[in-house]
Amino acid sequence: MVNAFHRVPPHLVLPDFLPPEKVPELVNYMCAHQAEFRDGRTYTTGVNKEKRISLELLKLGPYRTLFQERILALEEEIFSRLGVPRILLRFEMRFVASGDGAFFKPHVDTNVGIDLEEPRTVNIVYYFHRRPTAFEGGALRLHALDMQSRVDIPPDWNSAVAFPAWAIHEVMPVRSPSGDFGTGRFAMVCCLRRRMT
Repeated sequence: MVNAFHRVPPHLVLPDFLPPEKVPELVNYMCAHQAEFRDGRTYTTGVNKEKRISLELLKLGPYRTLFQERILALEEEIFSRLGVPRILLRFEMRFVASGDGAFFKPHVDTNVGIDLEEPRTVNIVYYFHRRPTAFEGGALRLHALDMQSRVDIPPDWNSAVAFPAWAIHEVMPVRSPSGDFGTGRFAMVCCLRRRMT
């Protein structure tokens, strides 16, 4: 029997997450707002390009409601598969653009010592990009607590993955030789927070 310390965190892959006609709309939205993206931050050290290189946009525009409704429709399945109590409080959402050389070193998304009344509980990452795919890499790597076992989840077009916020995870390096913003790896990252009391 595998000890929990050596076990890869629970996760749920959700293919065909949105209606396919929405994906080009999302790519166009990203490109139209390229100038508004800012360097991605880490929770503890802010902008730190030794730990993370990517760009993020907090403004989801008309797509915030689209994602919230889709996640709520899958809430029971997600929380049940991950073994997390269904006490949803609010959504924390952002778009992330990962171009050539982007990465995110191993980390967890739970908060220690702050925001304890509304801790991050579940992460949902939705992947989308222009077709044909013009980048390589960018997989989500989930680590067991001992950092010995792991699983890589590719950023497949119009797919999403849900996993507990306590899971150690990283984004593997992205290779996008053209350097064109519009051909990179795009994602919508959602942290679900819940009230503990």
